Amino acid sequence: MGRRLTLAIRIASSIVAALGLIASLTAQETPDSKPPTTPDGIRKNRPGFLVRVDVDRSTRSYREGNALTVRVVSEQDAYLYVVYQQADGKTFQIFPNSAQIDNHVRARQTVEIPGSDDTFRWIVGPPFGKEFVKVIAAKEPLTAAADPSLVAKRFNAISPKQLKGIELELGDEEPQAWAEDQVEVATYAKDAQAAQSGARRFGVFFGVSDYEFNAELEAATEGKQHLNLPGCNHDARQMAALLREVGDVSEAKIYTNDQATKANLQEAITGWLPKVSQPGDTVFIFFSGHGGQLADDNGDESDKQDELLIPYDFMSPTVFMSLVNKAKEGKLPPHLVQRVSTALGLFQRSASTEAGVQALMRASAVSDDLFGHWLQRLAGRQVIVVLDICHASGFATNPNEKSLARPAGFDYLDGELTRLKDIGQKESALLAASAAPQTASTRREVDLGVLTYFLIESLKKAPGSVTLEQACKDCEAGMKKYFEDWNRARMQDGKEPVAGHLPVIANFSTRVVYLKP
Repeated sequence: MGRRLTLAIRIASSIVAALGLIASLTAQETPDSKPPTTPDGIRKNRPGFLVRVDVDRSTRSYREGNALTVRVVSEQDAYLYVVYQQADGKTFQIFPNSAQIDNHVRARQTVEIPGSDDTFRWIVGPPFGKEFVKVIAAKEPLTAAADPSLVAKRFNAISPKQLKGIELELGDEEPQAWAEDQVEVATYAKDAQAAQSGARRFGVFFGVSDYEFNAELEAATEGKQHLNLPGCNHDARQMAALLREVGDVSEAKIYTNDQATKANLQEAITGWLPKVSQPGDTVFIFFSGHGGQLADDNGDESDKQDELLIPYDFMSPTVFMSLVNKAKEGKLPPHLVQRVSTALGLFQRSASTEAGVQALMRASAVSDDLFGHWLQRLAGRQVIVVLDICHASGFATNPNEKSLARPAGFDYLDGELTRLKDIGQKESALLAASAAPQTASTRREVDLGVLTYFLIESLKKAPGSVTLEQACKDCEAGMKKYFEDWNRARMQDGKEPVAGHLPVIANFSTRVVYLKP
């Protein structure tokens, strides 16, 4: 009962006709004319490949007089541009530079700044405070970064106008064209007290039972499809409460139903968690709700499928068409006008209806590629992800030798956490409710997700600490018996059996992953 069905993704042929129906809604978004105040304003929402920037200290903390080395590696051949922002806001291009002119690098070739054979050393000095390093990896050289002044010295001042020029040249339309990453460092005067180094644990917990457009989907499909799910909001609340009680999570944020939007998910992972935590800490990311699949658009998935987290404000093609029809009838609520206009713009800018559908899905869901990119903001932390959704293991489809569930058809060749590990980001682990081809279920008691229930039971009952592997083993045993009992009862009632599923782990952390320390 309450199986979490994969969202049906259907191309509505009438979308083409709809493009001419709501011209009144087509006010186009205009680019922000203000220059970014920091290089952080240059962000890639849909990277087609990953690039990684890091520094030579795992704590990312430097005292006055310390030497600092930056390391960059890209998944694909690219032209690299590395920018450093000081604590006082001044920004410099540090690569390419006068000593390292050639910025075209091969895939997975690590670049050090300064170079390993360079006698020059970058010594930390004032101003002190929070500073960060941003890397941009572009498939073609950037005209906006071609000014000779940007390679005249080791450190080359870059103005807000130049940053804006780079931002505009990059754009965000073509996912294959470029990627970015950044890392924050802390610098201190010799006599200043560094931040406390004692490791702490933080968490963000998302659960979506009631979706924004459930009524529209049910009406459009005459009740044959729905979005709402039982129990997912309780999954998030109970998991958060338990990890605060037994998991040493000192600070947590919980987002359920209308709070569990894509924007809030992004802010929690790329904003709040990096702000409150520091390298060496542990962070939990929990999501319970719908999971979906969509055709891979950048060739990085060996099973040719991207996996999706479906947040509260997800807009499917069917829902979009329903809203278009309301607009035609003059019944579209005012607060949805801009969103429908923005969605319409995606179709207008796409080469085909199918491409427009893909763009709409990606704009309102969170793909595994995008999720992996967000996790880069948590470099240096141990990141523990728990996904109680359909197709969950597709977010890291290359489990290590400790994985306990390896269903037929499992994709061993690639995965988002694997990709991050391959380019230098470690300390990531995933506990998934289901394998990539599988759906996930809510218990027949309609209280919690099957994985969430048995994970809570494992953490409650264990007298001591619980590792990720131990918890997965406990969940596997409990879930296997649960589905056997459930299907035995269904068969006795003359009903079709439910599709069971088992947990999967992918653990790339160099430290033991404790769910319960």
